[in-house]
Amino acid sequence: MKTAKSDLTGMYAQSIGIDAARELIAKKIDAAALEDKESYTEEEIIRICNELLKEGGLTGIVAQTFLIQLEYRKSEEQRLLLDNIDTQIWYLADAEVYGAVNKAHAEFFGVDKEDLEGNNLYDVIGRVEAKVSIDGNREVFEKKRQMRVEEWVKNGRGELRLLSITKTPKLNDDSDVEYVICAAEDITERKLAEEQITRLNSVLMAIRNVNELLVTEKDRNSLLQKCCDALIDARGYDAVWLVLFEDGKRIVKVVGSGFPDDVSRFSRHIVSGDNPLCIRDALASEEAVVTLDKSRECKDCFFKDTCRGRDATILRVEHAGRFFGLLAVLLAPDVAVDDEEKSLLAEVASDIAIGLHDIEMIGILREREQIVRRQNEMLMELAKCKELYSGDLADLLQVITEATAHAVEVERVSVWLYEGDHSTIRCTDLYELSTDHHSEGMVLAAADYPFYFEALEEGAFIAAHDAHKDPRTREFSDSYLTPLGIKSMMDVPIRLKGAVVGVVCYEHVGSARRWTMEEENFARSPADYISLAMEADERRRAEDALRHATLSLQEHVVMLEESNKRVEEASRLREHFLKETSHRIITPVAIVGGYSKWLLRWSNNLDNDQKEKIRLICERNEEVQTLVRDALEEKYLEDVEQGGAW
Repeated sequence: MKTAKSDLTGMYAQSIGIDAARELIAKKIDAAALEDKESYTEEEIIRICNELLKEGGLTGIVAQTFLIQLEYRKSEEQRLLLDNIDTQIWYLADAEVYGAVNKAHAEFFGVDKEDLEGNNLYDVIGRVEAKVSIDGNREVFEKKRQMRVEEWVKNGRGELRLLSITKTPKLNDDSDVEYVICAAEDITERKLAEEQITRLNSVLMAIRNVNELLVTEKDRNSLLQKCCDALIDARGYDAVWLVLFEDGKRIVKVVGSGFPDDVSRFSRHIVSGDNPLCIRDALASEEAVVTLDKSRECKDCFFKDTCRGRDATILRVEHAGRFFGLLAVLLAPDVAVDDEEKSLLAEVASDIAIGLHDIEMIGILREREQIVRRQNEMLMELAKCKELYSGDLADLLQVITEATAHAVEVERVSVWLYEGDHSTIRCTDLYELSTDHHSEGMVLAAADYPFYFEALEEGAFIAAHDAHKDPRTREFSDSYLTPLGIKSMMDVPIRLKGAVVGVVCYEHVGSARRWTMEEENFARSPADYISLAMEADERRRAEDALRHATLSLQEHVVMLEESNKRVEEASRLREHFLKETSHRIITPVAIVGGYSKWLLRWSNNLDNDQKEKIRLICERNEEVQTLVRDALEEKYLEDVEQGGAW
């Protein structure tokens, strides 16, 4: 028996139109490796329908229905074929009564085929489901066209299953409905999967919206409110609230969407410490997600009326070990969350935590920028300070300790300098911020604090976040730190010509303080300024000594010049004296010598004794003249200096 191609085309024309049906059949004829002709054998029709069955969905169901029509005309062997397919098949002689059914349809209801065939639908399934199905059947009989419906039907185990049913009327030659062939596919899992995909897509949409907010919104309160709004808009939760904590311990704020009047009431209670049991359980739990089902006992909770009949999910908002708060999601009465949605909500909570962390980090960076700017301004002012270059060390130390205490916002800043052999160190200036007071004079001995002094001698930079526990500073705990309430210390060595000569000490009073990298970098600068000032002080002292020596030398030069003048004057007077003496002595002596020689030579009246005396006068005269000539030639003085005598 052959089947006309137009019969197969007509089956599809009812659902997709004649042109699309012709194109589809032509495509499948080609896929079946058959020639295009007007009719085909049963084997050829089955080949074409097998290609159509590969499409699945409505195309496959129509192909199965067409095969059923062929099989309906066949023998019991053909009926066996219907009993070996998963698709439920049955036909209706009228809107209410079953005709033949296949094995899959009978097994769906947990009965034999004979229990269905020929029976009224009201006798087989529940009256509500039967009425819905019968109304649909009547529509097919009346409108004489194929219909596809989805109906929830209770199976033999009492489970509601969603069936996708295609009802195809078979028309006789008079165009009346002879019977309706029904083919059904259980799409419950697919439907649930689609609903889950839709639900998860809505959560993914919320995640995307939250991520966009994390990029664009930098105000914390605005970010949190908009994140709650995004979850409400995308998923349709009844309420989404964020409970913020300070330092991971104290609740400081609640923001949220949904039940706006209850948000403020909820906030008042928990900010004051009146936490409901669910919040306490979430805080005590190590799980990131805590789910509370609608059957929970809220007992005397102030919020039980709002939450009654609703599941709730509470998630920890934390990132990098930092706990920011809780994200509470209150579901609609008919909504529950599965594990995948919990996982996505946990991702939302994590993203919000990242956003809060980033905002916090931005705030810290801005604060640090302001601190660094203030510190740099202070250093610039110090660089202009005249005491830095004048060598007035005492005044400069007061300027530095006071300015540094304000710049670092630390209670105590002091400068300590070694004494003598470095066995002690003396406080040369201490500034206390709260009292605006300077003091000095305290002395610490190396014998009492050996580890601290050893660290100083090594030139170590000491940043003791907890000075009571740091091995370099804990020696001070009982005698120094505890009485003064000091918790953290930062000590910077002062170097002069490469050697450690002292230390600048920063002491924080109160709770422990973790010194930042910026603070540690800044703390080195005042120590460098003090080194410069000490060098300036040494230079000033050297200049004073040089100035004193120069003045003394100048005085000696003046005295020497005066002495030289006196010597020159004495020399001039001596020369004058010798010239006068020569003039006044040599001339008379020469005359006497001349007369004596003349008497000795030409006088005949002289006796021997007289001659001897005149000869003696002549000799003495010669000696006097020689003496005067030698004096004029300065030989006399030279002879005197050499020990000679006149």
